[in-house]
Amino acid sequence: MTKSGARFLAACLVVLTLASGVSVAQNQPAGIDPAVLAKANAGDAASQFQVALAYQQGDVVPRDFVQAAAWFQKSATQGYLQAQYRLGLLYQQKESGIMKDDAKAASWLRKAADQGDAPAQAALGLCYIQGVGVPQDNAQAAAWYQKSAAQNNPQGMEGLALLYERGLGIGKDGKQAFALLQKAAALEDAEAEYQLGIDFENGQDTKKDKKQAEEWYTKAAQQGHTWAQNNLGQMLVSKPADAYFWLSLAMNQLDGDPLIKATALHDDAASKLSPTQKSQADDRINAWHPTPVTHP
Repeated sequence: MTKSGARFLAACLVVLTLASGVSVAQNQPAGIDPAVLAKANAGDAASQFQVALAYQQGDVVPRDFVQAAAWFQKSATQGYLQAQYRLGLLYQQKESGIMKDDAKAASWLRKAADQGDAPAQAALGLCYIQGVGVPQDNAQAAAWYQKSAAQNNPQGMEGLALLYERGLGIGKDGKQAFALLQKAAALEDAEAEYQLGIDFENGQDTKKDKKQAEEWYTKAAQQGHTWAQNNLGQMLVSKPADAYFWLSLAMNQLDGDPLIKATALHDDAASKLSPTQKSQADDRINAWHPTPVTHP
């Protein structure tokens, strides 16, 4: 995992957006169940959460993070932990002009974490690792990751594995780190699968095994994990069509030196394909979609 600490930290959470102190229209939005909206307007926390989700996801009404944040706020203030967690995530990143507030993010995440919510516990652990919204504290990060991992949350396991690997806030233990990644990967978590690929490729905390590395990279790559796609493409340079395929997918999300290296390997693979082979590979690229996985 030596090359991927920063990538892991960025991938641990799906950060959303937020606004505070916004007004909420009381008119019935098209697409939201009138009964749910009526209960939400009457103060029901669960219904307020459902209305917030509708605005956040944008499936039944136009996506509106301002409205989502306002409804999450109403629900979260009543102690609804899922709203507290979502609101915390929304405060972590500025998007669409909505104000970012790391301190409020950590505060709401803590409220959900204190109620035992495993994803919130993992998110709070990440806050402590990064020192974002809270003082940087690896021991606190380890404590929250342990709580999350104990509930079989993949992000909690991955965060704890990183701390064990580096001996941060907890005793250094490569075997424990590897075991945690295996448990998270068994839950089909793409980041854990990618990290296992790195471990097997480099012989980190386990025996070097290129076949196992390829298998784990493939699992993560099929879910759309950019770095797994990149590493897999580099491993398959002896199979130009496969290398060309995976590097083509990865290059859309790379920049800097990784993009330069991937482009060189991609172009070399392309030069080894016949026109028919390249056309087939391009068709495969155009038809590709990430494999959907439902996490616990």
